[in-house]
Amino acid sequence: MSPVFSVRLLAGVTLTVPALLWMLSPNAPEPSAASYRTHTQAVVADNMPAPPVSTLVTAHRQAALPPTGHSDAQIMALIQRLANAGDEEGLYRIRSLLADRDSGQGLRLANVLLEQSDIRLRRVGIDLITSFSMTDPTVHQQVALLLKEEQSPELLLRLLARMDAPIDLYGTDTEISSGLHRLLTSTDNDVRSQALLQLLQWDDYATLEGYLYQALNDPSPEVRLSATTVVGLIDTRSTTLKSALLAIRDNPRESIDMHRNVITALHNMDAYEADPQSSL
Repeated sequence: MSPVFSVRLLAGVTLTVPALLWMLSPNAPEPSAASYRTHTQAVVADNMPAPPVSTLVTAHRQAALPPTGHSDAQIMALIQRLANAGDEEGLYRIRSLLADRDSGQGLRLANVLLEQSDIRLRRVGIDLITSFSMTDPTVHQQVALLLKEEQSPELLLRLLARMDAPIDLYGTDTEISSGLHRLLTSTDNDVRSQALLQLLQWDDYATLEGYLYQALNDPSPEVRLSATTVVGLIDTRSTTLKSALLAIRDNPRESIDMHRNVITALHNMDAYEADPQSSL
């Protein structure tokens, strides 16, 4: 007999773990109405709060159900319930399960989630799609589309925080670079700042320098700070960038972190200029 735990999904709605397992497993018997009544009465009588929704996922993982035995619709139903309940731990476990097994189902569900109007589900979709390598054409296509079309700053920042360029795509992926260039015109300061940091691993340095000069003169301190960070990490002898750095260095209103970044970048520039063997 399954343990009778309950999870409150929405106001006034309680679902037992046996009921959930029946929903997820096509071979599990449907729980009887009596089990619902008995459990509901016990919760009311004991006046005990229901355990978090993550209990549901833990029980699911411990129930020895086939790891590939659930349909896309069944997993989507579980994701929706976890999202409704705000259970980030449960969502993380589901994403981990999908990312660790058959990538076909994980990628299918990621695409479905990203098409939803509910921002909570699209957030799960971003977390799931970025669990797979960008060398996968499906993943690459979806990420490029998000960079091109997504409007939510929250989701864009989540995507930018999780993107990781494979070594063989460094500085050569014009499609991803183009999407990041679009984000540099965003009205959200954090999006512009994080897009600039991402360009360090996606754009070629010759193109990057033009965007860095604009960013060094950006009205947002966050964007300028990111720009000084990136300049300090690339091999550049650009006199245009150097003049912009000097202007920031001489501005007493800039933050300590900004001045520290500028000093590092200027020091590196001087070192590159002094070493004729270093690459341009």
